[in-house]
Amino acid sequence: MSNPADLVDVTALIVAAGVVALISVALGAVPSLLAGRFAAAVGRPAPAAQGEAFEGGSEPAGEAHAPLALHLHPLMLTFLVFDLAIVALYPFALLLGQGHTPEAAAEAGAPQGLVGAGAVFGCVMLVAWLHVRRSRAATWGA
Repeated sequence: MSNPADLVDVTALIVAAGVVALISVALGAVPSLLAGRFAAAVGRPAPAAQGEAFEGGSEPAGEAHAPLALHLHPLMLTFLVFDLAIVALYPFALLLGQGHTPEAAAEAGAPQGLVGAGAVFGCVMLVAWLHVRRSRAATWGA
């Protein structure tokens, strides 16, 4: 197996076998899960108990809804925005962290337009951040 073409063929066979195994497991799991659902449905409550708010036999105590903590939503949105930004900017961090300038990164094999795409992404993020700050959409008051 010293030939690289043989290694590619073996890798393709392994990937194909994995795909076939996943499909066969999925095709076997769906009927068995459906059969288990119908087997467990034998002990359903009598029709007289259906339609009530709580079918377990005792009356519910308290409210069913919990209050929503809206004051945490700006923090969550900020986390999501910066999390996605980090994922998008990770290739730049790798290239520039190795001492490459943007020109050297392009010569090292980075796709053409990668630096421009990063600059556009940064500008879009900056405009979005300025819009949120100006419109006070992410205030901490609840």
